[in-house]
Amino acid sequence: GDQIVAFEGRMLGKPGSRERSIEILSEMVGKTHRLITSIALIHPNGSERCATVIHQITMRHLDAD
Repeated sequence: GDQIVAFEGRMLGKPGSRERSIEILSEMVGKTHRLITSIALIHPNGSERCATVIHQITMRHLDAD
């Protein structure tokens, strides 16, 4: 399973650093994005199940702390 964020026409991957996390979150304040979560399961008998859920979220105000 994994998640990705769709924001203003871009797919945002893992930020990779604290600084990049702060930059991304600051850009998203007060704006709406989509959180896309997918999971894939494979049973020992070979059957597969996959699911994707998309949530639309509006980021609340965040202060620097």
